[in-house]
Amino acid sequence: MLNSKVTDIKNITKKNLPYIITWILYYAWVIVFTTWWTASPLTDEVYGTDSRVILHSLNLLSSAIVVFFMKKEWFKKFALGGGFLIIVNSILFAISKDPSFISPNAHSIITVILACSLGIVNAGILVPFVYVMNNTEKFYSVVGTNLLISVLVLLQEMEVLNISNGFIFSFIMLVLSLLPIFFFKVKDYKQEETTHEKYMVKTPKILYITLILNCLYVIFCKGVGKSFLLLANQTVDFNLGIIFYIGGLIGCVIYYLIYHFFKRSNHMTWNVAFSTFALSMFLYYIANTFILKCIFAFFVGIGSTIGMINMYYILGVIGRMYWNHSYVKASIFFIGVCGGASGTLLGNHLTLSNDANLSMIFAIVSLAIVLVVLMLSPTLTLTYFQDRWEENSTKGQVDMRNIRKFEKYNLTEREIEVVNCLLNNYTNRQIAVTLNISENTVKHHCKNIFKKLDIYSKNEISQKIR
Repeated sequence: MLNSKVTDIKNITKKNLPYIITWILYYAWVIVFTTWWTASPLTDEVYGTDSRVILHSLNLLSSAIVVFFMKKEWFKKFALGGGFLIIVNSILFAISKDPSFISPNAHSIITVILACSLGIVNAGILVPFVYVMNNTEKFYSVVGTNLLISVLVLLQEMEVLNISNGFIFSFIMLVLSLLPIFFFKVKDYKQEETTHEKYMVKTPKILYITLILNCLYVIFCKGVGKSFLLLANQTVDFNLGIIFYIGGLIGCVIYYLIYHFFKRSNHMTWNVAFSTFALSMFLYYIANTFILKCIFAFFVGIGSTIGMINMYYILGVIGRMYWNHSYVKASIFFIGVCGGASGTLLGNHLTLSNDANLSMIFAIVSLAIVLVVLMLSPTLTLTYFQDRWEENSTKGQVDMRNIRKFEKYNLTEREIEVVNCLLNNYTNRQIAVTLNISENTVKHHCKNIFKKLDIYSKNEISQKIR
């Protein structure tokens, strides 16, 4: 599995299917039917604008708090307990919409408890996502979630899902997303913990720059970008949300294709995310026709979706590879509190003020900051993206035992793969076929390996490396 592509669906294991199903269904339900402040009008009718602002804000805050204090091995208890509270409070929330049943104050309390319950479940399912799933399972979980989000919101925007059937559908989806939690196994985490603690690799400090990228992405793409979409939507007779979520579907496809065909996948996906956002901001600035506004919505959808997928996928890859829970906690804080909360407040302010001059100022500032990020891209490539995790993010699984075993010899990832083949008595031709490289390249790698290990033949490798 170490040498297989992350897009190879054969890497998905049966034992991890409950984690994958819950991740895809639950997060799609949360964003489409509950919290996201720019959700479809159907969600606004069910929950109301004020309730969704509370749900969204407290969901982000409680997620960060629970992740910070929760022990990782408690993940199943938290997921089950939080799921039970969500179902109960969702029913109470529906009942409390009628003041004749429950007072407005009680309705507010139920809303707060529901929001905190969402945060508890978020923390519970984050642990197996980061520490149990392999890279392929993470990849398809986040891509699958965003595909489902785009499809479901499109159904809402086209009124296939409406107020009469939408609430029932969302409740059924919620139950289905929580049922696989009963099949979560703490021993799955314990097994991975035993392996990774034995072969722990120090986390390079440069990796924390990902937190800044995540924060910038959430503020601009999910905050400013979505608010501009709402403002642009007010100036046309057509629902630009449909174009936005079609862009989201295309973004999922682009993300898959990049990881399937290109080596520097993470670098490229971030560049595509920020480039499409920069282009959309320029289009918003000059958009004076219906066509330009549609193209603007399309590119915002692409950039927002690719950034969202990349943010959570890389969080999972780095967290598991270095077994660094401090990095995971910091990521959730930057995504949820720094990025999510500030992005939501900024987006709400821009939308409610409806000030054209203010919007243009933010569009220009956002464009300038994103262009600076793109100009720094070569520097990031030489530092942040040259770490071993970036290459490993394109693989189905990362074998930390191999990384730790060969670390002192300073072997590259490809050289480690060649050594593993040599340890299994592969010939140069067999290695070339296995790794899809030429025999001359194999010979070149062998020469470097012998030099680094200070040996003179293949037979000495097994004695040198145990």
